[in-house]
Amino acid sequence: AFLNRDFHNRIVMASQLDLLERRDVQVFHLAEVSAEQAREYLREVLGSNLWERLPAEVQELARNPQDLTLLEQVLQDTAPEEVPTNRAELYRNLLSLDTALAAWVETDSVEIRAIYALAFRMVDEVRRVLREDELAGWLRTLLEARQVSQGERVGAVVQAMKRSRMFRQEQERQLGLPRTVTGFAHELAGKFLASRHLRALLADPELANKARAGR
Repeated sequence: AFLNRDFHNRIVMASQLDLLERRDVQVFHLAEVSAEQAREYLREVLGSNLWERLPAEVQELARNPQDLTLLEQVLQDTAPEEVPTNRAELYRNLLSLDTALAAWVETDSVEIRAIYALAFRMVDEVRRVLREDELAGWLRTLLEARQVSQGERVGAVVQAMKRSRMFRQEQERQLGLPRTVTGFAHELAGKFLASRHLRALLADPELANKARAGR
């Protein structure tokens, strides 16, 4: 209805999917950025030219827009020569340095396992964002499935996710009123966290049974 009402206006929308599926809408695909664009982006956001110090494999990864954004975050805490050369290791590096989650990651705590399971459920159910009540409810269910005393854990995990670089908060409107929702920093961040949950399930059949019970 919006497009039909304002068909004389030019509208530009960025999305990973063609949400409109209309023949009268032109669709352009951004496959990759150029090396020069990647170099300039990193110079602008980091304040110095680090491109030549990056391994060749990392320069190639930077041609993907999502990997370029990830690389910029990793370079805030890591020397260019020490940046991992594959995507999974980049995410592992970012997660290990995430001040909101790092302690839980290091101890493989129930909190980080609940976050992995939450990410898997969001990816599995194609949920881009969750309202705060949904977020707390899903976490409560996941912790119960692990027979963990909830107490203040749910609130602590919710607050940690709000501070984490792996997630972000957005404002949505319902009946004209704004509300805060939580989603992944970007799609690949969610898939990486979900993969950590899958690895745990493959290694522990008993945990897999508890996860099914929590669904």
